Amino acid sequence: MGSMNIRDIARLSGVGVSTVSRVLNNHPDVNAKTKQKVLRVMNEHNYMPNNSARNLKRIKSRTIGVVVKGITNPFFSPMLRVIEGELARRGYAMFLTQADDFADEIHIAAELQMERRLEGIIFLGGIFQYSKERLSILKVPFVFATIQVSSDMEGECYSTISIDDTLEAYRATRYLLERGHRRIGILAGAFEEKSINRLRLEGYLKALGEYGIGYDEHIHKNCNFTYKGGYEAARSLLRETDVTAIFAISDVMAVGAMRAVLEAGKRIPEDIAIMGFDGLDLTEFTYPGITTVCQPSEQMALEAVTTVLDIIEQKGNHRHSVYPCKIIERGSTGWTEEKIDNGYKGEDLDREMGEHHDQGKGAVAP
Repeated sequence: MGSMNIRDIARLSGVGVSTVSRVLNNHPDVNAKTKQKVLRVMNEHNYMPNNSARNLKRIKSRTIGVVVKGITNPFFSPMLRVIEGELARRGYAMFLTQADDFADEIHIAAELQMERRLEGIIFLGGIFQYSKERLSILKVPFVFATIQVSSDMEGECYSTISIDDTLEAYRATRYLLERGHRRIGILAGAFEEKSINRLRLEGYLKALGEYGIGYDEHIHKNCNFTYKGGYEAARSLLRETDVTAIFAISDVMAVGAMRAVLEAGKRIPEDIAIMGFDGLDLTEFTYPGITTVCQPSEQMALEAVTTVLDIIEQKGNHRHSVYPCKIIERGSTGWTEEKIDNGYKGEDLDREMGEHHDQGKGAVAP
């Protein structure tokens, strides 16, 4: 369809022109379901009336939308505190919304940009690949934080602030392999998911491959990012296999797995070692403490805010930053005292990072 007008939107939405007009002017007398339907049609057809476009430029809401996929994951809590605090410091408000596991976070954001007159959007969580058509419905600057995103849209049109999930999962798996483990179970989502599940699984398989170990579907248990998910997946793993180590791709999964191992009458780490991922504070207070891949979450959150506001205020451009992680070693893998392994030392950094040093226009973060 060519250029859309208000009558086209009304026809496609199954409502009158006056209803569409009231939605555009944010009148309170429109039924919520009807309003969402009209906004969805507008976004699907990239409709932006001239007067609305002018208003968006003229009226500054000073509001940044934050769309979180997996809001119950405690990994996002410190990031949200940093984002809200930095936005407030620079005179902006945060509008927070949750995208369910199977929801389309891009369309949710697109509806909010019109309804709330957002000036920018920060995504926490989500998938790693989007089409140009899908991203083009966003008309304000946006940043993906915590995940590397690829698209056939020009990379200069959006920003990414992340770690290299594949590399860090590779390092975590290799850490266990170097300590003699050869039957390493993994708690993660399915390969088909275009999310960090897939990226971290790829790192796990790469490390196994270097040791001549093939993929074993019996020691890969599908798991969501919850304590219960980790617990149930680990219980299944222990019933069916003889693993000596478990790599959970999030710390909340690792905590759940720890309970399952102890309930099975096994010792940690003497019988089964446990490795987590994220660096949550709670991993320091379990017994034994959980060895984990620690992400610099607060630094990434701060850069996400700085990036989107600099673009809005015309002080900077889009960028793509990749942060290194640290392995914090604790009792769950055999260490009696906490030790931090930065992992990136001399030639090892050059060998492991390779082309990961520079992802797009931005430099690797310190």
